[in-house]
Amino acid sequence: MNNKIFVFIIISFFLTSQLVYANDSRYSQSLSRMEREWLHKEFNTDSDEERITRLEEKVFGTIHDVNIQTRYKQLRRAFDVQKEIQQKHRWYNEVMSGIPTSVPMNIDGLVGE
Repeated sequence: MNNKIFVFIIISFFLTSQLVYANDSRYSQSLSRMEREWLHKEFNTDSDEERITRLEEKVFGTIHDVNIQTRYKQLRRAFDVQKEIQQKHRWYNEVMSGIPTSVPMNIDGLVGE
């Protein structure tokens, strides 16, 4: 009986750690874009938690004490707002010069997708 419980605990731990790892990498592509923009380097070998912490320190000057999904969403929103502001500046300059040079984009592609 004790061996069965031990085996169950080991299997449960293994499956749980695999699920955490699988969920932990779902932000990888977006984090890479944010890292390239803000840190000028990608940290693909680090966990999403480490990458989000590094980006929060750079962007907000502090680490937020909430779950990883909320932390990611806050960074994503800051990134999208920055890109939107940069795009508006480009549009203004294009209008003033009369020569379009860009297409509106956000982190996922064309605006409105």
